[in-house]
Amino acid sequence: MKRWIVLMAGLVLAFSAAAADSVRFGSSLVVLGDTQAHVLKVAGKPAIQSDVQNRFGAVVAHRLDYDEGNKTISIYVGQDGRVTKITETYN
Repeated sequence: MKRWIVLMAGLVLAFSAAAADSVRFGSSLVVLGDTQAHVLKVAGKPAIQSDVQNRFGAVVAHRLDYDEGNKTISIYVGQDGRVTKITETYN
């Protein structure tokens, strides 16, 4: 029984940050390749907007964080202004 509990706890931690190809905001959808303008139109103003830098300090993307209930949705927008990555982290 203890093994089962430990296994389940490990799986929950392993999947606490999941990558996705799309995310829904109400009845609208944001998918990889959408523009930042589309994201802002669908999802509104992010709770936090930050730059993503490479190891040399150059900005390579922007991260838009949205708080949705018990999770944080992070949408990464590349230098071309298009969504390159979507992650959901459960709090």
